[in-house]
Amino acid sequence: MINKTILIVDDDLDVKESTRFVLEKNGYDVAVACGGKDGVEEYAKSNPDLTFMDIKMPDMDGYDAFFKIHEKDPNAKVVFVTGYTIEDDRYEQAKKYNLIDTLYKPVDFNFLLKFIKEHA
Repeated sequence: MINKTILIVDDDLDVKESTRFVLEKNGYDVAVACGGKDGVEEYAKSNPDLTFMDIKMPDMDGYDAFFKIHEKDPNAKVVFVTGYTIEDDRYEQAKKYNLIDTLYKPVDFNFLLKFIKEHA
C-alpha cells in the first residue's frame, strides 16, 4: 500500500477519469475536482501529497486555484498540466511560489507514475 493521495483538478472528464483509474490501479488514493474552485475546496478536504492542476478551466483557472492553495498551504506540491503553450507572467510567479513542474498533455502514464514516485 502506497498511502499517498493525489489530487487531479481538470475539467476534462476523460483526462480526469483515465488518470484516476491508472493511479488507483497503482495503489494511490485519488481525489478529483472538475474545476479550479472545486480544486481549492478538495485540496482543503483531502490534503494531497501531490496535485495535478489543469490551467485552462471555465470557473477558475489553474493559476488562481494554485495561488489560493498556496496562500493556505505554502508547502503545497502542485504540478500544472496543460495542452497549451505557456507565456504568462502568472506562470513565472507560480514558479517563484514553488510550482513543482509543468507537464504537457497528453501525459504518458508510465512517465506520470515515475514522476509521482519522485515528487510525492
